[in-house]
Amino acid sequence: MLPSLPSFAFVSVQTTGGSPATERIIEIAILRFTPEGVEEWSRLVNPERGITDAVQAGTGITRAMLAEAPIFEELAREVTGLLAGHVFVAHQAKGAHGALKRAFARMDAEFDVPVLCTARLSRRLYPKEKHHGLDAIVGRHGLIAGHDAASRHRALGQARLCLQFWQKLQRVFSASELERAVNRLATPASNNTPLLSRDDTSPAAPVDSGPVILQWDALGTAFQAALMSAQARSGLPRPGGARHSGTFAWRLTRDLVSGTLGLSAPDDPDLGISGDLYGVFRSRTRARNWLRELALETGLCTTHLGLDERTADPACPARRIGRCMGACLGRESAEAHFQRLDAALQPHRVGPWPIRGPLLVQHKDGFHVVDHWRYLGVAAGMDDVSTLQARGRDGLAFDADIYESWLYHQADVEGSSEYR
Repeated sequence: MLPSLPSFAFVSVQTTGGSPATERIIEIAILRFTPEGVEEWSRLVNPERGITDAVQAGTGITRAMLAEAPIFEELAREVTGLLAGHVFVAHQAKGAHGALKRAFARMDAEFDVPVLCTARLSRRLYPKEKHHGLDAIVGRHGLIAGHDAASRHRALGQARLCLQFWQKLQRVFSASELERAVNRLATPASNNTPLLSRDDTSPAAPVDSGPVILQWDALGTAFQAALMSAQARSGLPRPGGARHSGTFAWRLTRDLVSGTLGLSAPDDPDLGISGDLYGVFRSRTRARNWLRELALETGLCTTHLGLDERTADPACPARRIGRCMGACLGRESAEAHFQRLDAALQPHRVGPWPIRGPLLVQHKDGFHVVDHWRYLGVAAGMDDVSTLQARGRDGLAFDADIYESWLYHQADVEGSSEYR
């Protein structure tokens, strides 16, 4: 371990799926370094509700196994003890951390730990690589989850992969390089939550009745660069209708039992406003490539998702290589497939604007004014801010650079940086 960093706990959580507000934990694994070696702890958790056939097939965890397992309240003290004094490390850590945070909240208890996402760590240390999903990391570094293929989909196997990835990094990078990366990416405990943050269970609620003013020096360099780029595109002092074109997202439209997924129009006016959009992409091709990677990681059907045309062979291309759970063959219902799609998309939801009013960033030119992830322009003073607000956001596109660099600045553990 790096002497200047706290100990790491490598965590994986399996859930019933569905929306974050309704999902329940079914398995937890926590791995820690000890003087004797790696300590492995894993437990099944009775979710006190049923699980779908798709969850059983995808994890190998059956209803009978869960019926005999303890409920989360019986394990909470042990989980807290294992994680105390450790950085919570997981792949796409926002999902695992959020599931535990909500489980503790249902007990009226706080869950307050620093968090590090291995997907973001991979992206920072291997910037030339395109893909940073767990399957991509496993293949790139030759990691092994366990003695059989089924281990890959259990919590213990996934936690082992995260630990092995960290051990691999220690062999490739210097201690100082890893220290800088971890210090940059680790999100502090929730009692240090920054001003603009997104809730895991619902669209972010407005938290202020007026403009929020931030100082330039308090921002990360990526967010500063995004603001300066937006200013340069706008033509001072007002964007004048200039558009940050070519931004796409996936829209999930629900019906009574399931729903459909479709790609938004470029620069959809609902971006940053509606809660049913997922991912931010610079082109249709990037959006489709990202969705295909997500499908392969989670066993979704590429035919059902509209990524591949139906052919004489009913099996989709993902099924032919053993990466689809069989919705194309009728082995998984459309409703169950949609539930898993919904769960897979939730960590990537485009967060609505989290404050009431604009964000003002004070700089030498005055105030950069941003509202609903749209760059309004530069204001010399508060009167000019009011003028920009009065002109409104009509004709101004969602700025993907500002949105993504703000999330990076916030160290929001999401996956949201997975979109690029």
